[in-house]
Amino acid sequence: MKPALTVVSGGLNTTIQDLGRTGNQKLGIAVAGALDWISLRLANALVGNPQGMEAFELSYLGPTLEVAADAVRIALVGTRADVEIVGSDRRVKAGESARLERGTRFRVGGFS
Repeated sequence: MKPALTVVSGGLNTTIQDLGRTGNQKLGIAVAGALDWISLRLANALVGNPQGMEAFELSYLGPTLEVAADAVRIALVGTRADVEIVGSDRRVKAGESARLERGTRFRVGGFS
């Protein structure tokens, strides 16, 4: 499998999360997964992925990423921040999705 994105800068406290694992709590194993599972499901819906597909979960300062695949569709939800397309005036607003081509760098700055 070839990567779709390359991490240029990881940001602060960026993790990859899914919906977690159920059925092992009796063994002391937490469900874990995305802290904001509603936003995970919404982001996946916006880009056409299955609802439990893994995604970046961001805190405080987001990463800078570069598209390594021919194209990807991105979305940012659960915040008022926008995605900045590096070297362009273009921004992807929170709650919207956008298709980006190979070589495009994008970043999420500070947010709440």
